[in-house]
Amino acid sequence: MGEPGAGSLPIGAVVTDARGKVLSRGHNRIHEGSGPPGAVFRHKLAHAELNALRSLDPRENDPSACVLWTTAEPRCLANGLGACGSKRARGRLPREPLPLQ
Repeated sequence: MGEPGAGSLPIGAVVTDARGKVLSRGHNRIHEGSGPPGAVFRHKLAHAELNALRSLDPRENDPSACVLWTTAEPRCLANGLGACGSKRARGRLPREPLPLQ
């Protein structure tokens, strides 16, 4: 596995509980050739947010009670991530964490 962000934009994301405890992490792997089990890599959708969500264990954590944080303003992966909601998906994203509901 290469260094985080090797060849990709240096963007990271975490999923936390309501108190801010980090439950999972992810980073861009768009141009990386490998990744840990379950990670998306070498694909235009291998964004930090997606990898953070994929590494969250829903058996141990209630996704609806979690918050997604990112080092860049989330773009909802071209409107494909339902967690962003209709107003946010049209480009009026808040500059605050997004609840995963």
